[in-house]
Amino acid sequence: MTGIKKDKKWKSDNQSFSWKEWIKKNPFFFFFFCVVILGILGRYWNWWGGKDKNFFLEEENDKVIILGLKAEELENIKENGEIKWTPHLGKNYQYSLPTKSDNFWRRIDPSNYYTISEIKPADLKKKGLFVKQRQDPVLKPENINLQLFLPKSRNLLASEGNWFFNRLIELISNVLIIFCLIVFLDLVFRTNILVSIFSMIGGFRRRINWERSAPTTKFRDIGGLEEAKEELMEIILYARNPEIFCQQGAKIPKGILLVGPPGNGKTLLARAVAGECDWAFISLSASELEGPFVGLGAGKIRGIFRQAREMGKCIIFIDEIDSIGENRNRHAYNRQSLNQLLSELDGFHPTENIVLLAATNSLNVLDPALLRPGRFDRHIYVSLPNFKARKEIIALYAQGKIFKNDFEWDEIASMTRGMSGAQIANMFNEAAILCLRYQQKAISQAILLEAFDRVLMGPSLKSQTLTPKTKKIIAYHEAGHAVVGLVLPELTLRKITVIPRWTAGGYTWIDLRNKEDDILVNKNEILAQIMSFLGGRISEELIFGTGYVTTGNYSDFRNASELIRDLILRYSMSDLGIVATQNSPLFGETSLNELSEATKQKFENEREKILIECQKKVRQILQTKKNVLHLLAQALLKKNVLHKEEINYLFINERFPDILLLK
Repeated sequence: MTGIKKDKKWKSDNQSFSWKEWIKKNPFFFFFFCVVILGILGRYWNWWGGKDKNFFLEEENDKVIILGLKAEELENIKENGEIKWTPHLGKNYQYSLPTKSDNFWRRIDPSNYYTISEIKPADLKKKGLFVKQRQDPVLKPENINLQLFLPKSRNLLASEGNWFFNRLIELISNVLIIFCLIVFLDLVFRTNILVSIFSMIGGFRRRINWERSAPTTKFRDIGGLEEAKEELMEIILYARNPEIFCQQGAKIPKGILLVGPPGNGKTLLARAVAGECDWAFISLSASELEGPFVGLGAGKIRGIFRQAREMGKCIIFIDEIDSIGENRNRHAYNRQSLNQLLSELDGFHPTENIVLLAATNSLNVLDPALLRPGRFDRHIYVSLPNFKARKEIIALYAQGKIFKNDFEWDEIASMTRGMSGAQIANMFNEAAILCLRYQQKAISQAILLEAFDRVLMGPSLKSQTLTPKTKKIIAYHEAGHAVVGLVLPELTLRKITVIPRWTAGGYTWIDLRNKEDDILVNKNEILAQIMSFLGGRISEELIFGTGYVTTGNYSDFRNASELIRDLILRYSMSDLGIVATQNSPLFGETSLNELSEATKQKFENEREKILIECQKKVRQILQTKKNVLHLLAQALLKKNVLHKEEINYLFINERFPDILLLK
């Protein structure tokens, strides 16, 4: 694949929940959890405590026979207990036999044997209770003590006998079941239901990341972003001398929205404004203001603004505000939180020293009511750093690190074109870590270039062993990209490598020539990029044949297809001229769905024509420079990595340099 700057999409590591690790960290909670589960299961499956049982009474001659009870259940009947009875429907009677309470659980929840029969209580007292095929009675007539019991409802006597304890145990069991279910969902699915419930009970109080004293970050700690700093200076001037604004009748903006790609310093700017103003600082993510229950997010917002008013002078920073500020016509779930935020912004008094700063990567998804003047009065675009800003960022993060004297800082600033400030900071941090790993006293340019590759492409897969055949295919593939980049005047080549990394088996780093800060790209430069993407596939065809082309061309074809689509639709640079499409929102993409079927067919024909023309030119270049193609591939097989000076030597002289150059 080629190294023309494209946005890298990284896959986040989804770490699965591990019960073993959780048990090691929480042994006491795990023990309590098991005891509760055991108690609940024992209660509902009657592992201990009483058991309810139905039996039947049958009158036979001068005896009353008990049916439906086992021998051990008959033994559990108390000999001198009271038999409770009550009239039932019609001529029936309801009876409950007394049982023994020989342990703690049976005292709280005794067994209940009950029945409904036509036998009168007087006959039961007279005849006694017997079991078939047994002469000894279960209860002798003289031991039968009948007690009339009148329940409040039509429930059976078994449920009326210990009403308080039964209801209490049932309530506790149900509460514990619900609690254990919530804990299980929180641990496995990360639902945070308990946090939400406790937040509601506690009046939406929560720990907010706020600093009563101003942050120590200043504008001098931020490289570049001169325009954004200038737009934020009014807030600092107001904090230092508010009388000037009062004299002119001016008001500071209530809200300022920072818009731009991630990693460019929006959060850092907010902290620096609070530091320059010497105000308290509240920082939070908008996702923290969401809640699974209606009103929870709105309550959190009210609490935050109430706390800011108590501080007197405060800057509130909400990161990723699009999570609660999305258009209400498309997303209704965030309506309560967004309405409360709009209400708080309208409620600012001119003399209140509270400023709301917010950051987002996607301006087009926000609700129009949030963006209007009077709420977010000012929108500041925080763009990727230009050449001058990158030099300042490099100088900032190079402080405190030891470097060798072979550095060309302008070259470093040039090669980081398209990188965000966070990526540049990460590159220098990775270089310092690699210096320690390699046990070097100072960071060399080779170490910094390795750190650059790690940031953009991931670490090298040194344990991955390539067969000689596979490595040869990759070498000729990357050499094909390189030859096209060397021949076309619109491109410049910086590096080739066949060392596999996370996202590719190798790559060729190609840039547009003399495009340090120029944001305009012409048609020839776009076509040159398309041809550089096709160089790897056509090189494989020329050397190995069409039957041996590999799947490594997938990303090249995808990038080339995107460029051709943009050339035709977004920039209207093809022979079709201007194609009528809707305006694409900021950071959005032009969709083919809005085109008619006839226009779609014209688009497909034009895309095929451009692709065929680019393939012909690339094939002609590689056939003309086939000797350079072989030299680059052989050098890659020997050295794995070729830098700009070595590549240019091979291209100009068409022979291998001295052994010292390729050692």
